[in-house]
Amino acid sequence: MAGDDRTDATCTDATYTDAKGRRRWRCNDTIADQLQQLHDLLVIGGKMKETIRAHAADRR
Repeated sequence: MAGDDRTDATCTDATYTDAKGRRRWRCNDTIADQLQQLHDLLVIGGKMKETIRAHAADRR
């Protein structure tokens, strides 16, 4: 996203090699961490999707 003013300053083209010898991008790691945090927030207390749907149906 070169030239995009909205790009996060922590997201760079920096790379590293992981334990399996694969080339990895730090930016992807940052995005993955943020998605994991979002997942943890959305899956409330580790409840199953069916339980969450049931509670949502009760509120209608």
